[in-house]
Amino acid sequence: MQSYQKQRDRIFSKYERMAIDETYVIFAEFSNIGTYYQFIDYTYGDKICETIHKHFHTLPLRESYYRFQHNQYVLIGKFDKTKCQSQTEKESAIEQRILEINNRFFNSFPLTEDIILTYGGACNGIKKESKTIKSLIQTAQYSMVEAKKKAKTSMVADEIIRSQKSDLDDFVLAFDYYFDINEFTPFFQPIVDKATLRIIGCESLIRWRKDEYRIISANRFKDIAIEKKYFDVIDKSVVRKSFEMYNHWREERLIHESFVMVINLSYHTLSLLNIDDLLKLTIYFDILPENIEFDIDDFLSPNPIIYKKVIELKESGFRVAVDAFQYQRLSMSSFLHFDVDTIKIDKSILPSDIPSFRHIRLYKAILDMAGTLQSKTLIKGIENKEQMQMARDLSVDYLQGYYFTKPIDEEAFRLYLKKHAEGFQVLEAYHSY
Repeated sequence: MQSYQKQRDRIFSKYERMAIDETYVIFAEFSNIGTYYQFIDYTYGDKICETIHKHFHTLPLRESYYRFQHNQYVLIGKFDKTKCQSQTEKESAIEQRILEINNRFFNSFPLTEDIILTYGGACNGIKKESKTIKSLIQTAQYSMVEAKKKAKTSMVADEIIRSQKSDLDDFVLAFDYYFDINEFTPFFQPIVDKATLRIIGCESLIRWRKDEYRIISANRFKDIAIEKKYFDVIDKSVVRKSFEMYNHWREERLIHESFVMVINLSYHTLSLLNIDDLLKLTIYFDILPENIEFDIDDFLSPNPIIYKKVIELKESGFRVAVDAFQYQRLSMSSFLHFDVDTIKIDKSILPSDIPSFRHIRLYKAILDMAGTLQSKTLIKGIENKEQMQMARDLSVDYLQGYYFTKPIDEEAFRLYLKKHAEGFQVLEAYHSY
């Protein structure tokens, strides 16, 4: 396949000395190319790409057009200064331009194949993050990727996306040149018994403490850490630190003997996990395996290797939690292969204001299933008093969420345990179902 590196280098060189404050970039990617022809003519996708490329050249575009990859295209244009002065006006102009280009393209496209076209747009922000056209193109590409994740046709970089992209660049740099395992630490969020409102456990969550002011959650750097082959190292380090802190709390009599610590394990880490090493850690820190519950992440696909690992965890005495709803889909396969100790339900299907009896019936069905399976239930993500009381009235076992506290570091959590040793104040009933 043709290499496009020289083409990209020419773009970067051409715009190297150009002021980019009045420049915008639109990054377009075609997908679903040749889906129905992969077993008939494996070159068909390339032929469609060539047709797309030639068709782009026929469009009356005011932007300069370049082919970035076999299915990716970059358009570089200048703002009309009389119409686009503020940041909002510039971003709106890019959105409008993407709509115009998309309509113009498909209105005259000669093929009938079901082609998917996704756009990302970018211009320099108020903070002038982009210094070169290369950086601006990368931001537009990042916006396009975010659009694909959200199943949108297009996204234009705003301050949030530009900030995320800047963080992403920092993460790559950090993993490449100054990775420090000591910067990764567990933060803790309490798990509360619904009947007594006492803290009966906590969840350990990975945080990257880059400095005093920047604390980054795992979902923001996880993909890069996996790509750089660091995430299992981070996971194992945080597991050890979590065990150590559990041991300290127990020695200080801040927690009771049945206190359960829930630790997230990624699909990637679980596949590499040595259960014997985990058992050695419990012996070293004098913790019973039954006091540790592993929340298995990314657990949608029936993978025999993962199931084997989970069964080993159960046979070794550890507890296992899974989400009933993951990525907005009901996941039932895990319940069929082993005993689940805790079924976690996101509050997203709880009504936020006016009770929805359809949602309530769904919750009750899940709770009935949990009772049949002899599993405990936890509603996570509780954010307000109404949600908490509804969850209590639905007879769920455990509660978790920002209503009690956001995830906090070990020092703050130790104080939190002391403050709420007798539990939280019992609230008045909200509804009875």
